[in-house]
Amino acid sequence: MSPKKGLLHFFFYCLLLPSNAFSQHNVEVHFVNPDSALAGNEIKLEAIIKCNEIISFARLQINIPEGFVPINNKKGTAQFIHSKNTIKWIWVSFGESEQRVEVTLATSKNILGEKNFESIFSFADEDSSVHLKLPPVLMYILPYVEPVAEVKPTEEVKFTTKADKYTIQIVAKREDNPIAVKNYLKQNGLKEKAFSFKENELYKFCIGRFKELEDAEIFRKKLAEKHNMKDAFVRVIPGNE
Repeated sequence: MSPKKGLLHFFFYCLLLPSNAFSQHNVEVHFVNPDSALAGNEIKLEAIIKCNEIISFARLQINIPEGFVPINNKKGTAQFIHSKNTIKWIWVSFGESEQRVEVTLATSKNILGEKNFESIFSFADEDSSVHLKLPPVLMYILPYVEPVAEVKPTEEVKFTTKADKYTIQIVAKREDNPIAVKNYLKQNGLKEKAFSFKENELYKFCIGRFKELEDAEIFRKKLAEKHNMKDAFVRVIPGNE
């Protein structure tokens, strides 16, 4: 297939993508996202939720494909939670008739092709609870393109160190118990030293610090395959968003 025909095929593919709007039970959920993006770039995914009736508890859950990692979010009045392959916004009281939330996702350089983001919006009132499975958000990931480095005179070149951004979360506990985590790592054949931070009333224990998402993914796969730590996942180190 010639490059022109390939681009034409991709153009028509984008035109055929379904609408990202959903309406049911007096609730409307609309996703704003690019139809396509380059691997290795950051992607913004926004959700606009409108309710024609007053509801109390509400939750929007999105399942993110492998190779995507949340690095920043706008949560409004909601609580944001990130676990393995899942992000959630939770409203104890939905309150306003419209809520907007947004997440920025880092993408691996190695992913390619069509990616599906499945989601569920749940809410409750005084009488019942409702779980709405939303149409999947489709996004086409194009091959990674190596950025062209800007050439500068030698005397102007400054060497800087990029801060470590990613880590692997291995477990979350209600109490800060580093000894128990150390024993857990030892039982799984690991000598790495864990560090922790408090988030959403839980202590999150992590190992490893990585500059590149790809390096973090390689280490995560090693933990899953060789050390049976299948629930470990890549996340951003707090403060390095």
